[in-house]
Amino acid sequence: MKIRKILCPYCNVLMGYKGTKRIQLGRSGVILENMDNWLSGALTASIYECPSCGKLEFFRYKKSKKVTKMVQMEIYEEFEKWLNDLLEQNTIPDDARAFNFNLYEESEEDSIYAVQLIAADRFDENDPDWACDEVWSSEEDLFCVDTSDEDDTGWKKAMELISGLVSEYLENGLHRTILLNTEAVGIGFVDGDIEILRRAE
Repeated sequence: MKIRKILCPYCNVLMGYKGTKRIQLGRSGVILENMDNWLSGALTASIYECPSCGKLEFFRYKKSKKVTKMVQMEIYEEFEKWLNDLLEQNTIPDDARAFNFNLYEESEEDSIYAVQLIAADRFDENDPDWACDEVWSSEEDLFCVDTSDEDDTGWKKAMELISGLVSEYLENGLHRTILLNTEAVGIGFVDGDIEILRRAE
């Protein structure tokens, strides 16, 4: 996933990258209520906004080229920007005791995985449900990783890759202290076990 350089067609200024998000398709109705939403699913798209007039541009998330060390660095830079924006633009509640990076299999066919950050008001390594007690979440502001060009596109490989991104941020990220000043930082698929990447000393 690369950040595009796009000029607004109306203002001729550089549009800002607003993240890659899931956009719900379909519509709600009086009789079937949210049935159309459920059947239509969601579309993963990269969003750009003009800082002058507010025009939005949407690009459907597509497979990346062969992952090299240079591309991996670009992925980390984008992950770092996503995480920096989250931690700068949101106030984490004072009662946050731990963070977890929730992982989702966004598209099994295309081997796309999504990352969501949550803060919980408790941490108990013997109770994996601690991450369910959210006091804050990035919600639909997700970071997506495409593993389709990897030899191994399974969930274990995806978790290894994303764990590496998180670990690098915990070592060198701009706002790493926000994450580290809690009891723990974990990562895991929402229907699986949580791996603790960092515990308070």
